[in-house]
Amino acid sequence: MSGLATPAKRVPVLADLADREAVRGLATRAKRVPVLADLAEADREAVLEECERASLPGGTRLFAEGESGGALWWLLEGRVRVTSARHGLDAELGGEAALGALALAGAPRRATVETASRCTLLRLGEDGFRRLAASDAEAARRLLECIAREAARLADADCAAHPDGVDPPAPRD
Repeated sequence: MSGLATPAKRVPVLADLADREAVRGLATRAKRVPVLADLAEADREAVLEECERASLPGGTRLFAEGESGGALWWLLEGRVRVTSARHGLDAELGGEAALGALALAGAPRRATVETASRCTLLRLGEDGFRRLAASDAEAARRLLECIAREAARLADADCAAHPDGVDPPAPRD
């Protein structure tokens, strides 16, 4: 393992991408990433302004199961390994994915995530989220709504995939 991912000096993603073509490419990719895809374009741009872009080698731990707080990561390119002793999980994800979204709401990490290959990611840390909330409270609220919807979607998918582990609905009168 190469160690923990440490945030670089804050450079807003869109400001960092001076080339118009690179900005358009990032905006297009962001439309396919869970949580970001559900935001209106103006909200997505406000969120991206507070993100940091990271290119990390394989074996870099983004966060560990049980840790509190931290950052929301969006995987743009590469593969990550997601493990959880508590949930019996060992999986590899590729393509676009949101990682650790509930941490912005203070929830402990439900899994350990580390890069399985060189990855390109966006990181929205607690400080970036606070700046977003201060400058555009509605965009921050809508981001949290998208995070909640994605968490519910994933929970529903998990329940559908493991129906034996789900209690039957209570009878209604």
